[in-house]
Amino acid sequence: MGKIDWTDPEEVRQYYRKYREKNKEKIKECNKKYYAKNKEKILERYAENKEKLQKYKREYNRKRRERAIDKLGGKCVVCGWTDKRALVFDHIHGGGNKDREKKGGQYALITWILEAPLEEVEKKIQILCENHNRIKERERRRFNQN
Repeated sequence: MGKIDWTDPEEVRQYYRKYREKNKEKIKECNKKYYAKNKEKILERYAENKEKLQKYKREYNRKRRERAIDKLGGKCVVCGWTDKRALVFDHIHGGGNKDREKKGGQYALITWILEAPLEEVEKKIQILCENHNRIKERERRRFNQN
């Protein structure tokens, strides 16, 4: 890797992402040692800032979800609905529950959507509004009963 332009946030993000990927075990070991040494202090700080941390996590996850929705077009593929509060990730060929279990939950699914190439994601996931997602599910159940 050449010189890093430290003023470019995306380049810096990529640099650290690659570093973390390359040094996963080393970082994990350092984190374990730090936690063991500072457990009481960490738990105390967490207790003092619990509400603040929970609020931060909710906001962080909301923004990640919105970025994933935007990556896939930001609207229902059937009707064009754009209110992100009512948009969901739909597995085009079904198997959403199994896929979420395999990937490790909704957070991991969103991570995959954000990191995988768009062409790969678009083959498996689409954005639907809650109404069209429910309609698709009911039609699938009716088809499977017959």
